[in-house]
Amino acid sequence: MRILWLTMDFDPRKVSGPYRHYYYTLETSIEKLADVVFYGRNEAESDVAKIVHETDPDVVMFYCDRSKWRNVDKVDIPKAYRCSDPWNYPAEKIEWVNKNNIDLVFHLLGAAVPEYQKRVKARCVEMFESVSSELFTNRGLDRVYDVFLTGAIDVPAYPLRNAIYQTYSRKPNCWVRAGSKSLPTVEDYVVKLNQSKVFPTGCCWHPMLGRTDLRFFLNKSLEAMGTETLLLMDVPTCAESLHLVPDHNFVAITMRDFRKKIQYYLKNEEERKQIAQRGRETFLKYHTSVQRAKEVLEHLKRLVE
Repeated sequence: MRILWLTMDFDPRKVSGPYRHYYYTLETSIEKLADVVFYGRNEAESDVAKIVHETDPDVVMFYCDRSKWRNVDKVDIPKAYRCSDPWNYPAEKIEWVNKNNIDLVFHLLGAAVPEYQKRVKARCVEMFESVSSELFTNRGLDRVYDVFLTGAIDVPAYPLRNAIYQTYSRKPNCWVRAGSKSLPTVEDYVVKLNQSKVFPTGCCWHPMLGRTDLRFFLNKSLEAMGTETLLLMDVPTCAESLHLVPDHNFVAITMRDFRKKIQYYLKNEEERKQIAQRGRETFLKYHTSVQRAKEVLEHLKRLVE
């Protein structure tokens, strides 16, 4: 099976790398497992029908929400689409899927699957993000920071994360930043995580297609688990599918109790380390880029059978 993988032109070496590495992690892993042609990083051509004619793949994988792809509806081989951030402009994404006769939609955030399945002709499958187990690992550094936090803190989508930021952004011994411009390079980001004891964060609460009760699990949580930094967050909608068990491999928090629980685990080091270690074990078993690449490959194989 030959895969045409339409991707994005992101340079993982640039500043704000924590976001950029997501677009290479899965690609690097799947390249080791299958015959893959990558297109879109630097190429200017956007006519998908022409690219398919030139590369002769068995299946097309759209690994981005890039709107510039043309003549997608003229491609008559199986087409799969990775729907990142399904709560952002869902109506437009649903229209694009139906208009272009997409066969399979991967949802990074599994809580969106039933809502999209009601509205698209394609088959929808649950797929979460993944990160590199080689990059995000425990380096055995001294945990000099009590609290680590990065990312967007806008109140409607991230109320819990915003509350955590407001509480700890000015406290000593904490590495707490807001917004993409505050993110360091990937290497520095991994080091900072390794130097931190706890990573309290919040799921995304962004309303989607009339649903306001969904809690979307995000990449950052996997990064904490990979580095054995204790993850504290509100329980995501798909916790069971993610193999996440409160107080076993992460600590469940709410707007009411996050301060109390953070202080508890900062004082109880052995308990903190045990839960963080189980978090890393869960990450290694279910959420590495290698594991996710195998899942994606199996779904793509089913399309061409």
